[in-house]
Amino acid sequence: MRVNFVSSTLQRLTAFAIFFFATQLYAQYENGGLVGTIRDASGAPIAAATVKLTNNDTASVSETKTNGSGDYEFPSVRVGTYSVSAATPGFSDAVAQNISVSVGNRQRIDLTLKVGAAETTVEVTDVAIQLETETS
Repeated sequence: MRVNFVSSTLQRLTAFAIFFFATQLYAQYENGGLVGTIRDASGAPIAAATVKLTNNDTASVSETKTNGSGDYEFPSVRVGTYSVSAATPGFSDAVAQNISVSVGNRQRIDLTLKVGAAETTVEVTDVAIQLETETS
């Protein structure tokens, strides 16, 4: 009976060890991270700003909001090249481009938003080409 108890305990410990180490290996799968702080031009943190992380290769977008201290975090980001943008009403957008994320590294990207008026978007459609002629 003692042999069965020892054998059963050994099997359980082995199964636990395999499960534990397998989950640890999975957690390190080609990921890095991004953190930062969003501030205004005076250096004050901006709470509830929208921060977008765009993968330059796949165009996939992740989004988060800053906390009360203006901090944001993307804790698990696949290796690659990204753009980070921040926006909030009453401020002009800020963008950081070509940010390289590597395995196990936590990249810090702080952005400063400047006070700005409402954005104006001009959309041009149905453009006709006009040729200029010289008159003498």
